[in-house]
Amino acid sequence: MRGGSTGWGLGLFASFLLVACADEGPTTAPTPRISDARPRGPFASGTVLRIVSGDTGLPVAGAQVGVGSTRLESDATGEVTLPSDFGSGTFADVDHPDFLLRQTRLLEATGVQFTLFPKRSSTGLTEDFIRDVLFQDSSTGESRHIMRITPGTAFAYVVPSTQIFGDLRAMRAVNDAVAEINEITEGEIRFEVRDEAPANATAFDLIIDPNDPVLVNGAIGVARRRFSGWNIIGGTAVVDSMETARTSATHHELGHMLGLGHSNSIADVMYPYQRPRVETFSPRERLGVRLLLQRPAATMHPDNDRSVRDPRSLAAAAASVVLCYR
Repeated sequence: MRGGSTGWGLGLFASFLLVACADEGPTTAPTPRISDARPRGPFASGTVLRIVSGDTGLPVAGAQVGVGSTRLESDATGEVTLPSDFGSGTFADVDHPDFLLRQTRLLEATGVQFTLFPKRSSTGLTEDFIRDVLFQDSSTGESRHIMRITPGTAFAYVVPSTQIFGDLRAMRAVNDAVAEINEITEGEIRFEVRDEAPANATAFDLIIDPNDPVLVNGAIGVARRRFSGWNIIGGTAVVDSMETARTSATHHELGHMLGLGHSNSIADVMYPYQRPRVETFSPRERLGVRLLLQRPAATMHPDNDRSVRDPRSLAAAAASVVLCYR
């Protein structure tokens, strides 16, 4: 519906639900580890795995690739050839000094190409940026996970309030932010501005509410994101004034809805303390979004998605709140 209030508001302020698994008691024989299971997938002897940079898409030579107990090294074309059969679900590690350690599994859904997160790039991206902006603190602060819009989501709808819709400068800011996000995501997720979102769609309301009780101590905006697991399925961005709505603060709040956290650099849109903000996402923020979309939600820092499909090890966030300051 058309945004006009803070919606679920403080009722879900920073509330988190943890999913646990009860002890099922003893069994007659130990369950084999996934990496020791009999081959049951498409990863037969002779299968070629490709290792590429998540930044440039170029092959990564000299990567140390561990598949189960087998150790291999990628050649000049970034490829390794499996010397024997491996079952779907087998653990795989990819290590290279220029990239973050990739810990994943052989799965049909992800195929035979493995992308790596660079430790640094010509865009200015660094390991610290990846940690702070792509991997965000859990409720305990003890671990960091990727939070992102559900993979496979074709459209996300941005729904400004009537007040914002009625202001040309505010709507120009909204449309500029949406256009830039669509350029960055290259169509993988397309944002559309609507006065009302379709039923059950991923939608983000944009409203102005200077009386929002969370906007205290100089905060000019708050992003309240709703989740299924660690997948972002909707939310509401609240700003303190029309003046703020007319700035690139809209870029910043929609960046949170994409799954970005706060940057520590004043040159980035996602820097939380600058006003006025820079007008467009920086090159490293653009790369960060592209890297983010290469991983499922709940991927753990530095780059481990082995547990993503194991409900016993996933924490499910009901909501999160991100404050943005002057």
